[in-house]
This record gives sequence, structure tokens and C-alpha cells, in this order.
Amino acid sequence: MIDVIIPTKNSGDVLEVCLKSLNAQIEPVNIIIVDANSKDNTRELAVQYSATLIDEPKKKIPGSKRALACNKGIKSSSSEIVAFLDSDTEVPHTWSSDIEKHFTDEHVGGISSGCVENRSTKLAQSISKILSISKSHAKQFEFTKLIDSCPGYNSAYRRSVLLEVGMFNEQIGGCEDWELNLRIRKAGYSLLGVSSSPVIHYERKDLKSFAKQMFGYGWSRSRLLKVTKNFTFIHAMPSLIFLACFLSLESMLLMIAGYLMYKFSVNRIGETIEKLPQFAVTFITLDVFYFSWTFGYIKGLFE
Repeated sequence: MIDVIIPTKNSGDVLEVCLKSLNAQIEPVNIIIVDANSKDNTRELAVQYSATLIDEPKKKIPGSKRALACNKGIKSSSSEIVAFLDSDTEVPHTWSSDIEKHFTDEHVGGISSGCVENRSTKLAQSISKILSISKSHAKQFEFTKLIDSCPGYNSAYRRSVLLEVGMFNEQIGGCEDWELNLRIRKAGYSLLGVSSSPVIHYERKDLKSFAKQMFGYGWSRSRLLKVTKNFTFIHAMPSLIFLACFLSLESMLLMIAGYLMYKFSVNRIGETIEKLPQFAVTFITLDVFYFSWTFGYIKGLFE
């Protein structure tokens, strides 16, 4: 048996697909919904699909409260294996059984089966390609391999390992999955990316919500640096490039033009983006990613 923890907040528009797929597992799972006082039908769906519904702890910390929700879920779990899914994922019916069978080696601390590329829209394709630049995020694994980090939208761990390393860091306010995985590897455990049973992870539906997500990602990476002193080049790369370019007048003008394009992209092109060629959608999406992440990172550093 696997305990599956899903943090939610007003997730009713996507949660039912996730819960249906979990209820269809050939190896049954125990679903734990940790909800942040949703105002839509999220809580009703949790009850409808026989999930254990618990409230997210109320605590004043900056940024994302996902670490709080995940830790509350861990404390409410009892299975040897604890998995985490985002509410906007859909899992194949073999997912839980395939995850469980890869924990036979006691040195394996965590596993992810990654995700298939979301090709439902041109924007979704572009977001998937951009996020797959990361070593493990938004990526399907061709074979079982060691990875640096299990992405939070689809990950599973030994419960004993989570307790040993102190669970999620609640002070970061984002990037909590990456930081947890770092501590797990430092404790001597392996993380695996496996090719079997990748999930479908539905990316943001419009440029505005994608920009907000990337701003939060950038902010949380600088928060990670300030709280834990962990610095990685890939987290800071967009901001470092931005600052380097800003040293010359020509580049500064180019950056200003890019920012204006970014604002135009989010507010205007976003409504008709599916009418554009795929390369144009990817270019615009990359621009939104770059500026949103950069400004989020810089804001976090100077807060």
C-alpha cells in the first residue's frame, strides 16, 4: 500500500481527473488530501472519492505553503512508501505497482516516473519543452537512471527516509522538493528516475498563470539561497544573464524592449496564442519564462 499525498487549494477544476486515475490503480492506494481552505468543490471531491481529508496547518511563512501541507500529510500517513502528486496530474493504472516494485533496494530513498509531454495545446507543448531543460522536471525517462531530484508533482519516498532527514523545510516557501532531495542524497540514499508509468502533468492553461508560476519559482530559488545557503547556477542563471546584459546600454535597451514584449505577450497575445505557429508560441513562452523567473529571483534577493 502507498499513501499518496496531494496538497490542494481551489483545485476542483483538475482534481477529479487525478482522483479517478488513483481510484483505478491495480494496486490500491490510500489518498490523503491536505487542503488549504478551498472555496470551490475541492473538499467535496475528496469526500466523493473516499480520500482522507485534512486541513493544511495555518502558519505565517512567506511564499508557498506546500512544505507545510506535505509534512502534515507525512504525519498522517502510515505506509512504508509515501508519494506526492500535484492535483493537476493523471496517473496510469499501473503507477502505484510500478513505483512500489522499485523500492526493493534499501539504498533507494526516492523514485519518480516523470511525465509524458503534454501536447494538448501549443502552449502546453512549449511549457513542457522549456521546463524539461531541468534534469528531471517535466521529463519522461527512457530507462531507469540515477537522478538528482524527484519533482514534487510525481515523487515517492520511503517514509523512514523522510523522517530521518527531517521531512520538508517549511522555511523556504518554495523549491521544497529540490532541497529535500538534496538532503536525501547527502544522507547516502539514491534517487531513481524510472521509465515505467509516467504521469500526465497538465501545465498552466494560459501565459498569465505561467508567468505567475515562474515568478514564484524564481522567488523561491533566491529564498532557498538566503535560508539554506545552497546556491546552484541553474537556479540563478536567468538572473545572472540579465544582470550581465544590463551592464551595457545596448543590452539595457534590449532588455527593456524584451520586458515590453513580455507584458504584451501576457496581456494580449495570450488570448490568441494557439493561432500562432509553434515556434512563435515557444519563443513567446520562453520570453515570459525568462523575465518572470528573473524578476522573481531578484525580488527574493532584495526583500
